[in-house]
Order: sequence, then structure tokens, then C-alpha cells
Amino acid sequence: MSSIIYSAHLYSVEQNHVRAFILAFRDGGTWHDLARRCFPGYIATSVLQCQACSSQRLVIHFWITEEANARAERSPTMTALKELVHRLTRDSHDLGVFAFEPSLEKDHRVLDSFRSMTAHFAGEPANGPFLFNRTGDSRHYPRSAPAVPSNIWEGP
Repeated sequence: MSSIIYSAHLYSVEQNHVRAFILAFRDGGTWHDLARRCFPGYIATSVLQCQACSSQRLVIHFWITEEANARAERSPTMTALKELVHRLTRDSHDLGVFAFEPSLEKDHRVLDSFRSMTAHFAGEPANGPFLFNRTGDSRHYPRSAPAVPSNIWEGP
């Protein structure tokens, strides 16, 4: 389980409010300063601009735990901060709370399949040029094999 949680929000920012929106989340900005003082477990915020639509911003807040994020979401301070942000935007969507997948390092079947697939594309055997199908049987694929089977990630 990941120790850092990411809450993601998508905003369409009014063109005349872009500067204020970005500054609110930076160090010294209103959102950033209040979050630091009022939300134990808040780490930082990143604001990303969409390359296809210049008015859209993806805002990602970093939290120590899911509980810290949940407590902040229920607080009156968060309600006030969201109101401030919503005044600067045309539209917003809370995308949810995210974390990195648990480690797959102990799932040797997935790692073996990945190593074999990587070796296949690189043209070199990694403990033999074998890929695994859904039944767990190995099949030999020559270096000139056109594609990896679509079921390589399926379990038995």
C-alpha cells in the first residue's frame, strides 16, 4: 500500500483568472498557505496545464494518508478554499483519490512474463525466449514473431 495519496481535480479556468488560479496553489498562495496551516498530512500541490486545451488545469494534491485527505475534505476550511477556486473557473471535476499500485515484485509470474516479453522485443532471450499464455504453459516464439499474444497478462 502506498503511503502517499494523490487527489486529482480537473478545472477549466477562466482566461482572465489563469494567473490568480496558478498563484493560489504555489508556495505563498492562498490555497497552499491555508492547506499547510489547516490540514495535517497535506504535502504539496502540483498544477499541470493541458497541452491540447490551454484553459484546462489538472491539480494534484499530495497527502500523507487517505485519512488526512478525507479529514481535509470534510473541513469548513476546504469548503472555503473550494469556493475560492470555483470563482476562478468555468467548470470543475473531482477525479478522485489515487495511489500507486501495490508492489508486484513478489508476483514472479508477472515479472517472468514481463522479462520474456521485453526480451522478445529486444530480440534477446532472457532465460529463453518464452512467453506465457493464460494456462501458464510456455510457448516458444522465434525472434521474428510478429506480436505478443493478447492474453499475456491474463491469469490462469
